[in-house]
Amino acid sequence: MSTSRLLGLLGLLALALLPLLAAPPASATSYVPVTDESLVDQAPLIAVVEVQGSVPGQDGSRPFTGHRVRVEKVLKGAMATGLAITVRVPGGVRADGLALRIWGAPRFASGDRALLFLSPRLDGTYSIVHLMLGAFHEIQAGGHRLAVRHLAEARAVARPGEPLSAEPLRDFDRFVRWIAGRARGLRVRADYQVAALSGFRQITDEFALFEDSGYNLRWFEFDASQNVPWYAHQNGQLGVAGGGFAEFQTALAAWNNDSATNIAYTYAGTTTATDGLESHDTVNAILFNDPNNELPTFSCSGGGILAYGGPWYFSELTPHQGTFYHRIANADIVTANGLTCYFSSPNGRTAAEELFAHELGHTLGISHSEVDEALMRPYIHNDGRGASLRADDRAAIAALYTPPPPPADFFTVTPCRLLDTRDPDGPYGGPALQWWPRTFAAAGRCGIPSTAVALSVNVTAVSPSDSGFLTLFPAGVPQPNTSTLNFSAGQSRSNNAILLLSGTPQRTFIAVPAMGIFGAAVHLLVDVNGYFEPGD
Repeated sequence: MSTSRLLGLLGLLALALLPLLAAPPASATSYVPVTDESLVDQAPLIAVVEVQGSVPGQDGSRPFTGHRVRVEKVLKGAMATGLAITVRVPGGVRADGLALRIWGAPRFASGDRALLFLSPRLDGTYSIVHLMLGAFHEIQAGGHRLAVRHLAEARAVARPGEPLSAEPLRDFDRFVRWIAGRARGLRVRADYQVAALSGFRQITDEFALFEDSGYNLRWFEFDASQNVPWYAHQNGQLGVAGGGFAEFQTALAAWNNDSATNIAYTYAGTTTATDGLESHDTVNAILFNDPNNELPTFSCSGGGILAYGGPWYFSELTPHQGTFYHRIANADIVTANGLTCYFSSPNGRTAAEELFAHELGHTLGISHSEVDEALMRPYIHNDGRGASLRADDRAAIAALYTPPPPPADFFTVTPCRLLDTRDPDGPYGGPALQWWPRTFAAAGRCGIPSTAVALSVNVTAVSPSDSGFLTLFPAGVPQPNTSTLNFSAGQSRSNNAILLLSGTPQRTFIAVPAMGIFGAAVHLLVDVNGYFEPGD
């Protein structure tokens, strides 16, 4: 597969639950909450902005998205109103088509209004302080204009000895006034919090899986009894006795020890590789102490991001047990600088195990759970449990990594013509195919049952009026990049193929022709000689 089709999906670990207007997408990053006072004090520039547009960019091999915003009001720092500036957010599409999505990173659309806590960069652009923690979106709800952080893609982590508290709702205008007052050194009453509103809800979903365009991610190596090796950077984790290598191995074992799944993560020792999530490589590694300065430095007094991690994956789809998935290529985890103080608590060792195991869950394709006891709950329990899978975590990996059944059984049928577009117009007849796709149902014809997962067919292109190709593929998935049959103008051609079917009872498939002349046409014949069913 071409690396230009390779994508990345990351999980950030953070600390707070956010009431949302809609169900969250699958995602994850780790952080400890930063107080509003600390955000104001740490940010060199705070402004209310309107988003005007976004463009892709690249810093070395790492993509970013540059959001062009117009400054409406400056609350802190020296900047003229009306000025247009560029706010850089990590993640995006590189010039070669390689993409990286960092779950938890703020996302904006043209016309959005936002309150941003910013830090200037040497190239004249700006970064958001503490990533998603410094970006408040203006949301209309319950007669209020609210300042809302999108934290559903992050994992909240408690400071040692402190309970977690729910993310408050903030009135946008009152929050802006309070920020402006504090930035000028005034003692302003913090009266901006709003009681719970109808239409908002706390996240209550059980486990969720990462997805792209509706398709989940998984490793396919386990199905072939292959291991996926993991390395730990040789410098080790500061603040954890012994460098955290033993705790990382414990975290790996927690996922391997589930007897109902075929997960096989192995510890391959230490590495000097430092690509991490900066660029795609073939090394699955945990990088301690953020050697590439990808994350803000963590502060035990102020909070911040603890770690992030996740898989790089191919955009092409691969079938498994009748379902299509994105194939994971490799994965990485990065822990932030400044975690020594966090691991200094009595539960520091087990907190490291839990943190590492949670991020490894993301590298398996799992997002967050809202079951309180789950390892993939969006906060670290930090109560001494360490790397401990609970029922909901096991349900998540069972959805992805249940060992495959025996190979599909093949059943022959008397050779039968499934469809012929030279026949009168109908669901298995004309008209001839042109540029647009047509969908056909296989179940119930030629002895094909509704349990069939694929067909053994002969595909024929008849009387094409232009040169081109035909692609046949299951309904409900993106069109693959490979053709089923190529043909030349005026020349009939045939090819044998295994045709995968959709998972619906009708077992449908799609036929799409591609020709150089718009309006050109080709007749399609599909003859069946057998079908595949899941084995016993």
